[in-house]
Amino acid sequence: MRRFQNTSESGNALLYILIAVSLIAALSYAVAQSGRGNVQQLSQEQARLRAAEIIEYGNVLPNASSQLRLRGYSDAEISIENSVDAGHVNPGCTDNNCKIFHPAGGGVSYRTLAADWLDATFTASTMYGSMTFYARACVEGTGCEADGFDNEELMVFFPYLKKEICVEINDKLGITNPAGDPPVDADCSGAGNTQKFVGAYTQSDAVDVVGDHLDFKMAGCFQVAAGCATGPLSYAYYQVLISR
Repeated sequence: MRRFQNTSESGNALLYILIAVSLIAALSYAVAQSGRGNVQQLSQEQARLRAAEIIEYGNVLPNASSQLRLRGYSDAEISIENSVDAGHVNPGCTDNNCKIFHPAGGGVSYRTLAADWLDATFTASTMYGSMTFYARACVEGTGCEADGFDNEELMVFFPYLKKEICVEINDKLGITNPAGDPPVDADCSGAGNTQKFVGAYTQSDAVDVVGDHLDFKMAGCFQVAAGCATGPLSYAYYQVLISR
């Protein structure tokens, strides 16, 4: 009888051990799955944060140019000259007060594009990591594309962004991402051109995408079409500084 009780007790103990092992295994699996989900969520959250940074800085630039114009400077006198990216000296700007990137002017600090904003596939490009201030583009729908009139806009482009950041930028700005992808710019606008603004405008590319998702939008993000100078599957944010 004692021998039967001992066997029963041993069997019960073994059962408890097996249950405990099973519970630990289930808990470990749940924690692992939860961890994977958190990684995915964090990645999306990082993209949202980077998109917010880009939009915030993009908004600073037209605000600064507006301040200079309120002081009496025309757009032809406004200078993008800075100590980081050469080639933006505007001969129409004769003092520091008309420079966006000077404490006496717009008071904006020039920044290179953060490495974690960018697609490392394009590191060999001369435009990689730099903002491009472009004087021969406009937003589609404003009637300025190759129309023979001096009505282009002063725009800034952030080329070679990561796709997920581009998507989040459009989501924040209320712009449609067709089938979850940024709209494609068919006209090879400023993101594919190295011409820099030095006080004058020339004819004319438009941010023109299939489906008109960026029509009349003063800021947005698009995919550069195949065949453009920057190549396919690169993404660029634009912001209009001065609309004409």
